[in-house]
Amino acid sequence: MSYGVGVPTIVAWTVYPFEIATAAAAHSMVLCAAAGNDNKNVDAEDCFIVCWEETWHTPCENDGVLCVGGIARNSTSRAGNSNYGGEHVDIFAPYSVIVGPDPESTGTDAQEKSGTSLSSPYVAGVAALVMAANPSLSASQVRNILLSTAHESPDNRVRRYINAGAAVREALGAQIVIESPDTGASVHGGLAVIFESFVLDDGRGTPAVAWTSSRDGSLGSGRSLTYTGVLSYGAHTIRARATFPDGSTVQDSIVLTVVNDPPTVTITSPANGASFYRGQPILLAATSWDTNEPGNRLADAKLSWYRDDLLVGHDHTRTIPAETLSIGSHVIRLTGTDGTNSDSKTVTITVNPNPTNLPPDVVTISSPAQGLVEGPFAYDSGGWYFNMVLAGSAHDPEDGNLTGTSLRWTRSTNGGTPVSLGTGASRTVKTYYTEGTTVYNVTLTAEDSAGNTTSVTHRLELTIIH
Repeated sequence: MSYGVGVPTIVAWTVYPFEIATAAAAHSMVLCAAAGNDNKNVDAEDCFIVCWEETWHTPCENDGVLCVGGIARNSTSRAGNSNYGGEHVDIFAPYSVIVGPDPESTGTDAQEKSGTSLSSPYVAGVAALVMAANPSLSASQVRNILLSTAHESPDNRVRRYINAGAAVREALGAQIVIESPDTGASVHGGLAVIFESFVLDDGRGTPAVAWTSSRDGSLGSGRSLTYTGVLSYGAHTIRARATFPDGSTVQDSIVLTVVNDPPTVTITSPANGASFYRGQPILLAATSWDTNEPGNRLADAKLSWYRDDLLVGHDHTRTIPAETLSIGSHVIRLTGTDGTNSDSKTVTITVNPNPTNLPPDVVTISSPAQGLVEGPFAYDSGGWYFNMVLAGSAHDPEDGNLTGTSLRWTRSTNGGTPVSLGTGASRTVKTYYTEGTTVYNVTLTAEDSAGNTTSVTHRLELTIIH
């Protein structure tokens, strides 16, 4: 309330109905009224044999009303024009505030406004913050918090002035809030999870914080916890409990879902439709991806190679002799599993009788390794780049070890047309990149003196997020 009326004591009885109304309303709401801007003591008295109050200032002095005076700008003392009173001006707040722009004014600049009519809503606003912080508080409890947490002033005409931060903290009490992860979040199983909490101790001292899962029990302790164990798949209620030195506790909880993303596998060798002579080795090579596994990669033991449904081994790379296969068509199958989910890929190959001159029987890429590109990265006038180091070797049954121009390097980017990178057993290629995900297929082709060729390909992936 920003209005006020001074009623002579002799007719103060006329205010009683209003006072009864404010007293009743105060049971369910916090009423704030401006003390006035007359530089007066609202409790001033006249005395003759006995003393009596000169004027009853309503609603400032009404029962159930917080009467608010004003403190000067950048000061803890009373503003010069603010009314005051040791009995009925309960609390002080800023007398001058910056307001605007005023939509009804032609000007657009903010401006300073002064008066206890601005001090009163300031206190009412803090009362609203207190009620928002703890909706269970009664109006009386909110008033008590505003008064008990207020600052003291060196000005003997200022009983106290508002302390918004302390009032809200008092309303909140001791609290612990789980800040990370958010409730309802999902995380990948098998990977570390970082738990973060904020503790408001309310003067109770430093608490011990314990973290638990409804599925897996104790997870650890500390306001911040990096959990590197294995969380069960499914929904968890994660609870953080703070225990203070006096034995009191507060807690917070979130719902966290641990998901098991299915793995994916890719056969990088042999290519679908490839042909081999019986005297050649067949390179079986694969990549795998699983966000729930260390390094985002399935362990070798979780991969299974089959030829025509006959198991031949568990790993990412192995070689089988073509002579163990009959002449004709065969299906090579790769299956990867994380124990719950799995993925399979197949290619079809053909085994032919040996020709007079066999193609190269061993072709190996020793660099780059298959998988993620991890740098080092550098920058020059052309942009960001990394050096792709190429190294490989090949052998031919008739020619022996192949070198020089017999070894040809090509590379395709994101499935595009292969581009020549040169020849020889080793090369270094400066490779510029841009934001996003880039897939490189690096192929080494070995050619013998009869013109027969054998190729092997490594798949690399680079992801850049700015």
